[in-house]
Amino acid sequence: MLRLTLSCHSCEESVLQIDGWITGPQGALVQTEIVRLLEQTQHLILDLKGVRFLDEAGAAHLRHWSGERVTLQHVPPFIRALLDRPGTQSANGEGEDRCG
Repeated sequence: MLRLTLSCHSCEESVLQIDGWITGPQGALVQTEIVRLLEQTQHLILDLKGVRFLDEAGAAHLRHWSGERVTLQHVPPFIRALLDRPGTQSANGEGEDRCG
């Protein structure tokens, strides 16, 4: 199961809360939502505190999007370990609470 909740939204910054599992088809859904939101906002924060499982495909999606316009926030340790595995590009930090 995957739930995406837009908890804060403005033209400057938006926060997308992700809960559940990010695997194959769900990763594609997350990617579609990221693309849609980046058309509407300057900076997107992905709040990952509710993510319970992440496969390599989901980690690849997060690695791809993590950067200048997308920040990962509240990254659980097991996700951090997947994102920072040797031979992969490191994702950005846990971030701080923003947008309220």
